Amino acid sequence: MRAKRLTRRRNPAHGRAGYRNDIVDPHPPASFGPSGNRPLEARFLEFLTRLPGSERIDGLTLPFRQGVEIADFLLADRRVIIEVKSLEKDMASKVQDVLQKHENRPDYPVFYGDWELERVLAYLPDRDAIRLEIYERVTRSIERAFKKADHQVAGTKTRFQLPASFGLLVLLNGSIDIFSPELLAQRVSQTLVKKNGAGEIRYPNIQWACIVSETHYAPIAACLKALPIIEIEGLTASRYPGSADIMDELRFQWARHCGRPLFVSNVLRVADEMFSSLAADARKRPDPTS
Repeated sequence: MRAKRLTRRRNPAHGRAGYRNDIVDPHPPASFGPSGNRPLEARFLEFLTRLPGSERIDGLTLPFRQGVEIADFLLADRRVIIEVKSLEKDMASKVQDVLQKHENRPDYPVFYGDWELERVLAYLPDRDAIRLEIYERVTRSIERAFKKADHQVAGTKTRFQLPASFGLLVLLNGSIDIFSPELLAQRVSQTLVKKNGAGEIRYPNIQWACIVSETHYAPIAACLKALPIIEIEGLTASRYPGSADIMDELRFQWARHCGRPLFVSNVLRVADEMFSSLAADARKRPDPTS
């Protein structure tokens, strides 16, 4: 594999979709919370299940309705409809597919072992176009997650007669290093404000998105590595009074569930310069067997 990490240098125009908070819980992934090495998705679903008043929808007895998709959880007296999605793992092949089209070029570098993507692109004069193509390829899964979640939240609203409830999409990144916090935040923000041909919001049932990532950390102190929870507010979130307070409480409960302190940075811009990659750190450590 010739590319390990994708870094977007441009920042999103997110004036209409707010990065409300960049929230971090310091903990190493291997000892995260009370559940040890279990996958992030299993741990987060367990967390939601244990919240007071939480209802896991697939555990409810419901009359069958063919073709109606439903979300994962109801929360806060059914004021919130939550759908949880884990991001795809096979991102390396998508990057490789793009790079293979350029391998026979005379300016393409010849090397052995693994190189980070930006090191490869530095040799190519059309690096910006190639980077953009890679960005579009690897972030398509985010668009698919929004599309499906929008249908599921809409189906849940209809099934339970909850027109006043807001939709929350939680995106989990437990292992994909190529999905840096900036890249994820940028793509999610773009998707939240995307409109259809009629000028209407494309995914009207998703008011908030929450990114929980365990691949990058923000150094808080010499030995403290803080993992991000990034909340992004959509254009219609203000139509649901109290939704911001519910999001605040959710992140607090997540930190509490994990047994870790919570730091609130209140940044308005998520940038890769704020974070380091856990995988990159691991590659820099000497091999004890060598």
